[in-house]
Amino acid sequence: INEWVQAGVIGNVREVHVWTNRPIWPQGLLTPAPMSADFDPLSKERSWGNRAVAESHAGGLWAEFRPPPEMDWDLYLGPARPVKYHPIYHP
Repeated sequence: INEWVQAGVIGNVREVHVWTNRPIWPQGLLTPAPMSADFDPLSKERSWGNRAVAESHAGGLWAEFRPPPEMDWDLYLGPARPVKYHPIYHP
């Protein structure tokens, strides 16, 4: 369709309607770890701003993960460049 628009086949585009069945929240986020018993979400020291949440989530990206026991990670990678398993690649 992009080629049609660029070539002028369908004329000038004045309005576009888009539908998706994807959820509006970000996908591929890790499952949160259980909160400790003393966790206080209303603490004045706690920040729920975008930066604090993003930094907290980014910390989980560098954690060590093991593939599920029924998964042969080397077989899954095949001839691809070796990378450590992470659930973001294969949940």
